[in-house]
Amino acid sequence: MKKMMSILAATSLLIGMIASSAMAADLTKEDVAGSWYLVKIEAEGMSLSPADMGFEGVLDFKDDDTWELAMTGEDEEKGTYDISGEAVIMHSDTTEDISLTMGEDGYLVGDEGGTIMSFGREKPEATDWSSIIGKPSEEEAALSDFAGVWEACAVEYDEMTMAANDCGLKATLQIAEDGTATLEMKDSLHDEEPLKTELKGTLEGQTLTLVNVDEDAFSFGVFLSPDKLTLNLQDTGTLRNIEYTMAEEGEEPEINNLVYFEKTTEAE
Repeated sequence: MKKMMSILAATSLLIGMIASSAMAADLTKEDVAGSWYLVKIEAEGMSLSPADMGFEGVLDFKDDDTWELAMTGEDEEKGTYDISGEAVIMHSDTTEDISLTMGEDGYLVGDEGGTIMSFGREKPEATDWSSIIGKPSEEEAALSDFAGVWEACAVEYDEMTMAANDCGLKATLQIAEDGTATLEMKDSLHDEEPLKTELKGTLEGQTLTLVNVDEDAFSFGVFLSPDKLTLNLQDTGTLRNIEYTMAEEGEEPEINNLVYFEKTTEAE
C-alpha cells in the first residue's frame, strides 16, 4: 500500500510539473517594452502580409506606461497600457480596450473587431515577387511546355501580390501532353470539399485556354473560375492564369486578378 501511495504521489507531482510548465508565464514590462512591428493580419479566412501590401504598422510600448501606434495612411493613435497576467491591456480615449497576448511564436496577438493582428520584434520585409513570378515569356510555346503538375503560389489582385495560401487558395493543376487537364481547388467558397473539374485545352500563340469538359457545368471560385483558365508561361518558369471579369455582350472583359502556379512535377 505504501508503495502504491508513493507511486500515486510521484505521478501527481509529475502531472503538476507538466501542467505548470505548459501554462504561459505572466508578462512583465520588460517583455513588452519597446517597438513591435505588424507582421500579419488575419481576416475573413485570409492571412495577409502588411509588408507585401506596402503597409507598415509600428506599436511602441513606453516605460511610462503609454503606447503609440503608427500605421501607414492613418493618424497616430496613443493611450496607456497595463499588464494583467498573460495579457497587455491597451487603453484609449477613442476605442474600447484591446488585449494582446504572447503567442508561442513570440508575437503579440490581438483581436480588433474580428481582425487578428500579430506584432513581432523584427521589421518584416516584403517578398520579392518580381523574381518569383517574372514576366510573360517571349519564347514560342508548345503544349509540352505546359505539361506537368502545377500548384498555385501567388495571387495578384488590385495591384497587390500575395501568397496563394495566405488568400485561402489551394489549387493543383495537372496538364497532360495532349492539353487535357484536371483542376482541384479549395477556397473560401469551397472550403469543405475541394472542387474538381476536367478540362480540355486549345493553344493559340502563347496562350493555353482550358475549358470545362462538361459544357453545361457552371462553377466559380474567389480567384479562379474552374470552368475556364487562360494560361501563359512566365520567364521564371511559373504559369500565369488571367481571370477576367464578366462583360456585357460586345464589351471587352477586363482583368480581374492573376493567379500564378509553380511546377512541382514534370509530365510523365
